[in-house]
Amino acid sequence: MVIKSIILQELLASLGVQMVMVSFGSQKGAARWKRETGCTHTVVTDQSRKFYNYFGLRISFSKVWGSQTMHYYAGQIQQGKQFLKPFENEEDDPLQMGGDFLVDKCGKLLMCYPQKYAADRPSIQSIINCVQNATQ
Repeated sequence: MVIKSIILQELLASLGVQMVMVSFGSQKGAARWKRETGCTHTVVTDQSRKFYNYFGLRISFSKVWGSQTMHYYAGQIQQGKQFLKPFENEEDDPLQMGGDFLVDKCGKLLMCYPQKYAADRPSIQSIINCVQNATQ
C-alpha cells in the first residue's frame, strides 16, 4: 500500500495536482498529527466544519463502529499495526465521517467519495483514473 501511495503522490505531482487534507480539529492538533504520521501533504483546518457540511459528511456511530470497521481494525492489529493514541487536550470526534474529494483548480468537483464506514477509501486506481480523465 505504501508503494501505491508513493506512486499516486508522484503521479498527482506530475499532473500538477496537490493533495490537501482537511481536519476539523485545531491547527496544533493537525500539526501534531502530521509529525506523528509523517504526512507530507498540506493539512488545513476547518473547525467550523463548513467543508464537512458542504459535502454532506455526517456523524455516525453505527458506520464508525460497525462490523466493517471492526473487521478492518482487527486485520490491522493482526498484522502488528500500531495506532496513534488520542491526543490529550485536543478536539477530536471519532464519530465524524470523512471522505475523499478531487477538486480542480477552478473549483470543479471531479470526484466525491464519502466514506461508507470509517476505514473506507476509494481505490488508488480510481483516483488515478479520475485525475487522468480530468487532465486529458
